[in-house]
Amino acid sequence: MRKLFGSDKAAWRAFVDMFWRIAKRSDLLSCADFEAEFADLTALARATTCCDEKTRELAFEWLAALGERREQWAARFTWKHLTLDVHSTQRAEAIHSALQHIISSSDKINKL
Repeated sequence: MRKLFGSDKAAWRAFVDMFWRIAKRSDLLSCADFEAEFADLTALARATTCCDEKTRELAFEWLAALGERREQWAARFTWKHLTLDVHSTQRAEAIHSALQHIISSSDKINKL
């Protein structure tokens, strides 16, 4: 997406800010507003003229696919999954820490 905006840093910043507002909005009632908000984001990107047609085509295909996967990344859709405020990276780190503790305390591997 960055290539769409070329050297227009203000337009890029506006796009990124709008994306994060859409991504982080978490109230249940905002689910109905997602389509309109995402259409506004797409329109903002379409207003740029900084790159070739192939780059634009690929960027808008990616953006459309992102919109279709909204339930995987937009907070207003993901809030319903219980995570106890633990994210995937933290879960992986906790598992690795537990395994490291078990392996180092058993000392069996070191004796081989």
